[in-house]
Amino acid sequence: MIDATQIMPLNFFSYGGIYTGEHEGMRYRIIRDGNKPDYQLKAYVWRAPFAYDYVSRQKDSDSLIETEMFEFSEEGRICAIDWLLLQFETRKAYWLAKPALTDISINI
Repeated sequence: MIDATQIMPLNFFSYGGIYTGEHEGMRYRIIRDGNKPDYQLKAYVWRAPFAYDYVSRQKDSDSLIETEMFEFSEEGRICAIDWLLLQFETRKAYWLAKPALTDISINI
């Protein structure tokens, strides 16, 4: 399960860290976005089994990756985690029905 203790603290993102994870077919990523002093946290979700770099290069990447911006603060980090949980819960069947790598033809 995704919870606040599993996601890196805000200080990790202050130094430009990128946090990625996977939960039952839903891949996710949290990064620091923007320029100082207007940093924000940006959260992404997409369907497994693909890596973010592959999915983001697809022609229809806007339909494959959901994103949301959050305040760059501890409250914003908690809101981002809550958003990840909401994304999983509202589309649980979609995430759980992820394709197996052996069933996919990959275009590089």
